[in-house]
Amino acid sequence: MAATIKPLEARLEASNIDSDTVASRQQQTGRAFRDLTRFLSLVAFVALLLGCVGVASAVNLYVQEKLASVAVLRCLGASGRQALLIYLIQTSGLGLLGAIIGAALGAVVQLVLPKVLGSFLPVAVSVAVSPGAVAIGLVTGLAMAVLFALLPLLSIRRVSPLRVLRASFDEDTTAPDPLRGLVLAVVLLFIVAFAYAQTRDWKQALGFAAGLLVALGALAGLGLGLRFLLRRYFPVGWSYVARQGLANLFRPQNQTVTL
Repeated sequence: MAATIKPLEARLEASNIDSDTVASRQQQTGRAFRDLTRFLSLVAFVALLLGCVGVASAVNLYVQEKLASVAVLRCLGASGRQALLIYLIQTSGLGLLGAIIGAALGAVVQLVLPKVLGSFLPVAVSVAVSPGAVAIGLVTGLAMAVLFALLPLLSIRRVSPLRVLRASFDEDTTAPDPLRGLVLAVVLLFIVAFAYAQTRDWKQALGFAAGLLVALGALAGLGLGLRFLLRRYFPVGWSYVARQGLANLFRPQNQTVTL
């Protein structure tokens, strides 16, 4: 059929007649499903990134609570690198456990959903768990969790034994750390690489990463602006409960920008 229509395409186009064949319709349908799959993969990756931001926030609070314990370890002879590895292994184990649970839940939903919606589908759908996809999900989830957890964990390397004697000694963790920039660069490269793996186009991959950074920057700017406005124009005449709730948005160790 396609061989018959192809010589007539010019004449049909000149007459404003649209032609379609089974083969071309199959190609269009396949292309649409591929584009939809890539789009959903990128959406899922954005959801993973948002979850990793939550991981970084939780690990940051956890590290702040464990600084005294790290200082005790330093007094007992542990190096900053050893202290970092202790908590990194712990965080990696939790990240791996979360990735396994997520992969298992995804596989169960994939197997159960067609049976639940079988009566609503016009065709029979056969599903199977792909070991390759599960492995990619596990590696991606674990890698992103570890990378985002490293950002707050790196401060453990600089914890001084003086924290055992002085709880307010915080000069060791507030100084700039060049390794944080390296971790952020690795995270950015990972985002670009994942986007390229889905789109197979460097321009689209870089555009996706740039758009994501712009969105995160806008949200961070909104958080910073909210903290500034609350400090500058704090509603002192409001009720006690409202004032305490708003004050938590700019108090030390707040998570306003992260959220």
